[in-house]
Amino acid sequence: MGQTRIPDWVANLRAEPNCEIIVDKTTTAVRAVELTGGERDRGWERFGEELPRLKARMADYERRAQRRIPVFRLDPP
Repeated sequence: MGQTRIPDWVANLRAEPNCEIIVDKTTTAVRAVELTGGERDRGWERFGEELPRLKARMADYERRAQRRIPVFRLDPP
């Protein structure tokens, strides 16, 4: 079954969108912007294009949780 409550990582990004990511051992400061409406849908589709197997699993999780999974864009601060 999917988790019906909002995960802590979402609450944390909503409360403090300035964060750091690590890609290939390089740390970069970013600002998380939550996508809504059509922008969220386009972000979700792009996620699926990049990682189709993971998107299928996440879509199943979304259905079981009976809520939409938030999508964030990471921008330079």
